[in-house]
Amino acid sequence: MKKQDKLEEFISNYNRNLLSLVEDRIPESAKLPDSFSCRIQISGKGLKDLVYNFPDIFDVSEPDQFAELVQPQSLSDGENPHFQLEPPDKNAPKVCVIDSGIQERHPLLKAAIDSENSRSWLPGNQQTADYVKDGRHGTRVAGAILYPRTIPRSGKQPAICWIQNARVLDDNCKLPKKLFPLNMLGEIVELYKGTRIFNHSLAGTVPCLTRYMSAWAAAIDQLTWQKEILLIVAAGNLPLDGRIGPTRLSIVEHLAANRLYPDYLLKAACRIANPAQSFQTLTVGSIARNYYQAPSYSSIAQKDMPSAFSCSGLGIWDTIKPEVVEYGGYLVKDEDIFKWTLGKQKNHGKIKDVSRGAGTIQKDWTVVKSFELRESFCIAVVGHQGWNNDPDASVPYSLVVSFEAI
Repeated sequence: MKKQDKLEEFISNYNRNLLSLVEDRIPESAKLPDSFSCRIQISGKGLKDLVYNFPDIFDVSEPDQFAELVQPQSLSDGENPHFQLEPPDKNAPKVCVIDSGIQERHPLLKAAIDSENSRSWLPGNQQTADYVKDGRHGTRVAGAILYPRTIPRSGKQPAICWIQNARVLDDNCKLPKKLFPLNMLGEIVELYKGTRIFNHSLAGTVPCLTRYMSAWAAAIDQLTWQKEILLIVAAGNLPLDGRIGPTRLSIVEHLAANRLYPDYLLKAACRIANPAQSFQTLTVGSIARNYYQAPSYSSIAQKDMPSAFSCSGLGIWDTIKPEVVEYGGYLVKDEDIFKWTLGKQKNHGKIKDVSRGAGTIQKDWTVVKSFELRESFCIAVVGHQGWNNDPDASVPYSLVVSFEAI
């Protein structure tokens, strides 16, 4: 408490906002014995002073941005009309789904929902339904728990467990900035005292740090130990196109840099996301269920191999992560729609130390497998600014294309 008071006094000299302190709301049994965490908003000058001059600082980091979640297999209201889900046994295990809420009256779910204990942690929003567009997310997670392989087509069947609904993600499947994950998890675990399994499908967007355990991951380990619970955490996903920050490269960027699957999954840029490095969680990665090929499309991963988008280990201190994998989906690529630019990529005939762009005649070539050719083969000629400043100026040119079977 003295350290906490000392910190508050230190940052009071700057334009700051103490957004939350973990110690304020986390259960006593789950508090870390030697430290506390907080989220603050402070000026740049204050941040620099804090980092360099406050003696008790262990770690300072930006708040996690949360990755887009992969959508599990959908549940349709109209399918399986002849199957009826019955309530589980009253002593059946309970699984708490920490997600975007649940469509609790879905005919394939409602018998298993512990609706009396549904809660929302969204600031100013007590709705517990799943409002995520294009299929919802928490609803699908609940379906994946109750129907891990297939949905029966007929008859009756009791649910294998009770589903508890803890809504923490908004309509866009995002965690609000005012919601501090450490506080939130402590409150959820305290509320659902009889629950032993918590499905926690949240993950950061960038690779986790490996030198120190993050406060988020440490809080999970502490809660797991003190409360004798199991948190199931996603390994995290790579973006398809467009990097996130300087460290999380996209799949397209890896392939464009000639880092082929599955080799690129071993790169630091593909490391698991916070808090998947937690020692006591069960971190789950994704593998491909099937292989698809129909020219010119083909799966990046073979069946039962790691999904092309699934983050991988190792974790902090070279620990094994993820511990388990499950069928989570696969990606199909279109063969290189090959992108070919004169003198700008590796698959061309450019001769070293020869100036291609200075003269009026240019030549280049590329080698492509015949089955990769499309019905249309398109070449774009892009003009660039030259000596003529007239934007409507035009220049005649001739383009010759030939195909040769090697």
